[in-house]
Amino acid sequence: MGCLLYEHIAAWCGVNRVRELVLNACASAKGFYYKMGFAECGVEFVQFALAHIKRPKIL
Repeated sequence: MGCLLYEHIAAWCGVNRVRELVLNACASAKGFYYKMGFAECGVEFVQFALAHIKRPKIL
């Protein structure tokens, strides 16, 4: 499900000339975001009682 959602977002970004995505992503999903090509940026922070980290990706 996550891969399909990402593919849809990436396609939308291509059509709309978005060049970068930056997510506040759950730290425990590191492997998923790594496979999708997102980097880690900065230090972990707590959001909604869960550890998160910024994950940018140049498209």
